[in-house]
Amino acid sequence: MSYSTLSRYRRALFAATAVVVGSAGLAVTTVGTAAAAPHYATPPTVQFGYTDSADHKTAFNLAPDQREVPLGAWADASGRIHVSRIYATFDVTQFTGKTVDDGKVFIREVSAADCAKRAIEIWSTDTIEQTPSWADAPAAEQKLDDITTPNFCPASITFDVKAAVEKAVAKGKPRVSFEIRVPETAEKDVTFGRMLSAYSGVQLSVQYNSAPSIDPAQRYNGGFPCAQSAPFPRIKRNLLQALATDADAHDQHNVKYSYAVWPQDDPAARVELSNDYGSTTAAGRVELPADSFVDGRTYLWQARVTDGVATSAWSEPCGYVVDRTAPSAPQVTSSNYPPSGSEQPGPIGQPVKFTFSGNGDADTAGFEWTWMEFSVPGCPYGDFAVLMCSDPFESPNTVRADAPGGSATVALTTQYSGPARLQVRAVDAAGNRSAPVSYEIVVPEGAPRITVVGDEPEWGKPVTLRFEPYPGVEGVVDFEYSVDNAAPQIVAAGADGTATISFTAGNVNGHYVTARSRSASGWISRDGSWRHQFDLRPTVRSEVYPGGAEPTGGVGVQGTFTILPAPGMTDVQGYSYAIGWDQELTFVPAAADGSATVTWTPSESGFHNLEIIPVRHDGSWNFDGYRNHRFFVA
Repeated sequence: MSYSTLSRYRRALFAATAVVVGSAGLAVTTVGTAAAAPHYATPPTVQFGYTDSADHKTAFNLAPDQREVPLGAWADASGRIHVSRIYATFDVTQFTGKTVDDGKVFIREVSAADCAKRAIEIWSTDTIEQTPSWADAPAAEQKLDDITTPNFCPASITFDVKAAVEKAVAKGKPRVSFEIRVPETAEKDVTFGRMLSAYSGVQLSVQYNSAPSIDPAQRYNGGFPCAQSAPFPRIKRNLLQALATDADAHDQHNVKYSYAVWPQDDPAARVELSNDYGSTTAAGRVELPADSFVDGRTYLWQARVTDGVATSAWSEPCGYVVDRTAPSAPQVTSSNYPPSGSEQPGPIGQPVKFTFSGNGDADTAGFEWTWMEFSVPGCPYGDFAVLMCSDPFESPNTVRADAPGGSATVALTTQYSGPARLQVRAVDAAGNRSAPVSYEIVVPEGAPRITVVGDEPEWGKPVTLRFEPYPGVEGVVDFEYSVDNAAPQIVAAGADGTATISFTAGNVNGHYVTARSRSASGWISRDGSWRHQFDLRPTVRSEVYPGGAEPTGGVGVQGTFTILPAPGMTDVQGYSYAIGWDQELTFVPAAADGSATVTWTPSESGFHNLEIIPVRHDGSWNFDGYRNHRFFVA
């Protein structure tokens, strides 16, 4: 027991961090102490009351306006002697699965019959569901703490109840109950009686902690998952990452990771490193000095985590092989496409057959290629800020060699004709790349021809297009085509290698079709294209002044001009028009079908021009529909 206030003490000791050099040349950081744990909580009170020997069948719970709670012997107004004991029960389910480091019960005296005398005990009891009476009070199980010194009266008093809380949590009990009383030898002596604060009540404070651990599924070396047995991954970046779990929310950003690493063939060279500022929401990480590791050597490593109070066991070892050496540049040849320096194009309609050779360099595991420029290889970060690298041969445009340092043959096509350059790099198992090697060729023309079947397209009517392979291209099985940049579609080729497609003309912006032929050999041509634009200008009809250089009508002869919208042009409110370059534009509204009529009588002969601009419903001018109707007045 001790005197105290109800404040929570929390202290964190920080060990100094020292850096030394281990036998393997690694920087080693000694393990310090994290500052988050332990944690403190005040569990909820589920029962609080007292008993009275003079009313031995009544249980006394606190009244709403009650300020004092009797403890020990006391006399009422009539001089009758009462003896009271206090009972309190707390819900400790929040500590299930946690370590109880301490437990304190707090009470506060309001008054004492004789401040020179004090004797108070606290006992554990069986779980109390509701406040008992004197007659049915539970038996006391274990005396936990007491106070017999009279200092500081009245005082706030603290009892050590760790044993009871620890026992209840260990046995999986949801509650823990206490009895507070005056010792039996003095319990009936009114000079030892006192009043406790009903407002402060009986409070329980528990110091607890949950031991952190390393998630075995979240350990990575150089961006690759932990492997506990050979073959171990080959890595080029000495980055170790592990993720901890901790049930205590306050430790989320207050854990410290430690790592141990050693050569597989020299366990005595084990060194330890640490990451002082860790989290359970992002994997801890330590970057190992590159010059401290031997290329080609196998290393094992472990991780552990501490919250400052509890430290996990070391994880099971993971292994990796250091590989920072790039393979030598490959050799590139083609069996059917000569280098461009020969000035001979490759065969029409055939894929380029390339052979990549590692020239016997056992570090070469395969190859990657591009028709453009290589991008800088890298690895993304995934969940928990973990570097996530993949097998380099899972990427597009890669192929494994038939043996370490061996070769691979691929059949490639390019979507362009003319000069083309293929760049190739050798790749090892760790993803190291060699310097690129180039092979330049001349790709012959090969785009299919696209033609209209029948008459030229008309608005709202079906359009049929024919796809025909480029001369000399054989074995065409189908065409991949797109209409107006829509998703590509496939149409099978007939026995003659051609195919047709149909669609309804109805795009005011015109139609654009692309198609590429695909041959049984795997060759894919470049795109052929076809485009058709519709005339978006309105049509002008006039019996008197039909247009052209032939003189018609005459001075004083009235003409009627009917303006008809272009097919598909439905957004027409009317037309702005003028006859004569120096005339102001006049607006004429359109009918429901988009047409409008203008009448005009010439005052002089010669060439005249009817200028027309369609007006949309929002009032804007449609310049795509701008029309000049020129005619000659006789």
